[in-house]
Amino acid sequence: MRVRLLDGTTITMEANLDSSVEDVYNHIATMSGRASFELYGGFPPKPLDMNSTVEASDLAGGTLIQK
Repeated sequence: MRVRLLDGTTITMEANLDSSVEDVYNHIATMSGRASFELYGGFPPKPLDMNSTVEASDLAGGTLIQK
């Protein structure tokens, strides 16, 4: 999946379908150096449920937005 960070850069990352959105959030926090942000996904972009999985949130192959 692609992730558009707050500074405008885009990164690509892989996650298992059964990974939680919180796991993805924590990985993005580490890569971006920011501890607090909102994570949006889907179309139209909407806030993601941290307790959901990548598969349940339909994020595989999609783009996430860090706000």
